[in-house]
Amino acid sequence: MRVIHLLPAIFVHVLIVAQDTPTIDLTMSDNGRGQIEVRARSSGYFDGCLAAASFTLRWPASAGVALDTAVRCYPFQDVLPMSATQPVTSGQYMYRTFNGFGITLLSDFDLSWQAGREYPICTADILVPGTTIELVNDAFTTANNRDFFVSLGGIESTGIYYTLPRPQVNIHTADPGTGSVDIVLTPEGDFFGWATALDFTLRWPANAGVTLGSPTQEAEVAEYILIDKVGDEVTDGGFTYQRFHGEGSKSIANSDDSWAMANEVIALSVPVFGQSPDIMVVNDEWTSAHEGNYSILLDGVPRSGQVEDMATSVSAVDAPVLSAQLVPTANGYLLSANLPGSSGMATFALHNAAGQSVWSTSLERATGRVQFELPTSGMPHGMYILSVTHGSRALTKRLVR
Repeated sequence: MRVIHLLPAIFVHVLIVAQDTPTIDLTMSDNGRGQIEVRARSSGYFDGCLAAASFTLRWPASAGVALDTAVRCYPFQDVLPMSATQPVTSGQYMYRTFNGFGITLLSDFDLSWQAGREYPICTADILVPGTTIELVNDAFTTANNRDFFVSLGGIESTGIYYTLPRPQVNIHTADPGTGSVDIVLTPEGDFFGWATALDFTLRWPANAGVTLGSPTQEAEVAEYILIDKVGDEVTDGGFTYQRFHGEGSKSIANSDDSWAMANEVIALSVPVFGQSPDIMVVNDEWTSAHEGNYSILLDGVPRSGQVEDMATSVSAVDAPVLSAQLVPTANGYLLSANLPGSSGMATFALHNAAGQSVWSTSLERATGRVQFELPTSGMPHGMYILSVTHGSRALTKRLVR
């Protein structure tokens, strides 16, 4: 039994809950954009007290202080607030230990852990790019009471470190019957990490006279990866092409979502104006020559699966769709958005290339056309992504300042 002296004994006595106590495993992922995320996986249902958690990260001492302190993750920032010790050097490695102590029940916040799901504990920025960060128990951590440890309601529930699975992901189109084409991802295994980046190209016969509208996404998908068009439609060799690119902004687990093996994920929907007998995701000579081949990065690692040969016929769309336009002004951009359908909450957010939110605003009971200025004059130059959410639908726009 490991003893955490910072946890008063009275908590151990009061907060033991009458349920089978699961064990908690731990993993760490690097999103490929200079940040690591530590996530926990429970072996069974639990809604009691996350009394204590401790783990240690290490990296080569030659890199110096290469890892920042803990950033607590929603929605567990209050039930298990994490913090990090000062880095310590031992031999060829530098170590930083992360500790969390809880005194409230998950159920008090209407939260619970389900068996087999991954839940974010904290993130930390990598301060020296390219540094190898490891989640470890070794001779130093064992000798200094820094090994991985978990207490649930005062009962030791330490599991194991496990390797994050990163399945291959297949892609195809589908007709949802709404005048749009759906882009469907099918993971070959469960996944909870970062969909770091996504690229693909749609192709259809040039003589069909089809053009595509502004893409929309389900709000829960847009929360962790924002996808938009890249450039204009291009006609070549009897076909018309439209490239798309997505940037991950957080892990799927941190969005309270998951990808399940063989379950389809609708990445986005694109309105089709005109009737296309044959629209599909392709890798061909044109896409190979124009950086348009299908590619997906999971935690920064290429995991592109098959481009499934599924041509989709889509009828013309007549109903208004969620759309937005950006027009440059002296102080930023004039944002005009069309919010069709019933009145509801509309949220507008701007993210930088690292996925960090730099501006947001919301409008209650919004519908129809809205217009206001998006202030960007004081922001650093670079690429930004605007997300617009209205009800259950969302779209993204790319802008460069």
